Amino acid sequence: MVRSFKHDISYKRTLEWQAGFFDHRIRDDDSYRAKWSYVMLNPVRAGLVSRPEDWPYVSIGQAPGRDAMTSHP
Repeated sequence: MVRSFKHDISYKRTLEWQAGFFDHRIRDDDSYRAKWSYVMLNPVRAGLVSRPEDWPYVSIGQAPGRDAMTSHP
């Protein structure tokens, strides 16, 4: 599905996709928390803050359970 989407978009517009990119499926709570942690640590890795909770552009401080993804509209 992603390959088809990328092909269609690239054909209609002049876009270049990142080489070797692939989607990361969230299969369980552990996978969800790992992805959440990765995203939350991005500002730390970039040297913008020393702790994830210091980043002002996030309103949730802890990784919610997977059911939280479906409980919001």
